[in-house]
Amino acid sequence: MNIKWKWIILSDHFTFQGNIELMSALHEKYDLILRYSNGLLAGESKNPSVQSEQTRMVKRRLAG
Repeated sequence: MNIKWKWIILSDHFTFQGNIELMSALHEKYDLILRYSNGLLAGESKNPSVQSEQTRMVKRRLAG
């Protein structure tokens, strides 16, 4: 399963692109709550240093 995702942390303008394994590493590093629905994976950080004003991760499945 090598699905690619684009992650955007809206308040920090940070983008991340990678596969499920890399995303799992991000999950551990940033203490993310991940949820999967309607074919999209979204997350929200519980880590205050990452959180800054209602930080949300918005996801988009990348083509290919």
